[in-house]
Amino acid sequence: MNTKITLIFLCVCMSFTMQAAFAEVPETRVQAIFLYKFIENTNWPDNKSGLRVGFFGDTPVQAEFEKMLKARNNSNISVRKIDLSATNQCDVVFLPTSQNSKFNLLLESAKNSSILIITEDGGLIRKGAGISFLKEDESISFVVNKASLDKRRLQMTGALLSLGKQI
Repeated sequence: MNTKITLIFLCVCMSFTMQAAFAEVPETRVQAIFLYKFIENTNWPDNKSGLRVGFFGDTPVQAEFEKMLKARNNSNISVRKIDLSATNQCDVVFLPTSQNSKFNLLLESAKNSSILIITEDGGLIRKGAGISFLKEDESISFVVNKASLDKRRLQMTGALLSLGKQI
């Protein structure tokens, strides 16, 4: 009986420790990890081997993403800061909230292209973003616009689709 109580107590303690550890992870790192997983679980129509990720404006997510690529020794993904003129040179575009005013221009620039558009602002998902982050309480999740992905001829794995919300 004491063994069961001790085991339950240890599990509860570990659970709180893990929650505390995850609470310490910066939001930008979580977004960078999600971004990597989005790319890993997306299929482009021409089976790209070297992907180009563009970040609009200054965002700490870019630095976190670059650190992660370096740590994983991933040279198949290139990263750069972009403006509207470079949109069509990218396979993935990340739009931070500070650049929301450029969203409609980004959509127009990426029209008829197989570009995965990821935004920090969940409100842009209904306007045509492929994936948007959602911040609820202290957690970060994401929402997928399947119609937008289909229009861009991008396919996400079922596993990833099941983890996010869909519109």
